[in-house]
Amino acid sequence: MPEHWPPNGHTEPKEYNRSERAVLVLGLILTGLFGFTTFQPIAAGSEAYVNLWFDFAAGIGLSILPALVAGVAIVFVGLAVLLYGIVTPVHEGIHYGVASYLNLNPDFGFDEMWRVKNPRVVALSTGIPVWKNMLMLITPFVAIGLVSAGVLLVANGLVAGVAGVVLWVNSAASAQDVYHYLRLLRMDPKAKFANFERDGEIRTEYVVPER
Repeated sequence: MPEHWPPNGHTEPKEYNRSERAVLVLGLILTGLFGFTTFQPIAAGSEAYVNLWFDFAAGIGLSILPALVAGVAIVFVGLAVLLYGIVTPVHEGIHYGVASYLNLNPDFGFDEMWRVKNPRVVALSTGIPVWKNMLMLITPFVAIGLVSAGVLLVANGLVAGVAGVVLWVNSAASAQDVYHYLRLLRMDPKAKFANFERDGEIRTEYVVPER
């Protein structure tokens, strides 16, 4: 049991677990919602990329087939770099920065869901109030979403397409964050949380004030 946990005047700790089914359903909803809203800029960006690439390929003397293969390869490599080299580190970095600002002792690691290990930041602390938990959880979804939406408002073509992809993927990938945020909205606002490591795994518990 962590030091100073549970706090005086609170109930016995209860384990806080997520519903992977609920996260999956929410992920599908976010994927569909933001996929629909970003379809037009992504389609326009794709068209702009195809035109730019084939003009460039023709200028350097590439025939259709090599140009097509190279163009597809560039798309896959570019998306991998964008999503795993930029968006994911920025997303987790925002979690980490907010947790640090709130003095929540953030720790970077990996969380397994559906047998896939995903990067995550967890606040290894006790007595965490609900509002700090919610702020840490939702900030990357909101911040990256607002920046991407802002770019969509002022840009077009390839740049808007990239912004649309970022908005779509970051929103869908935030399903777990949004799930926890919505769940916390329904909990006692005076509840307190603790995250600590036990047997190599992160355990989350919560307490509420005694009545």
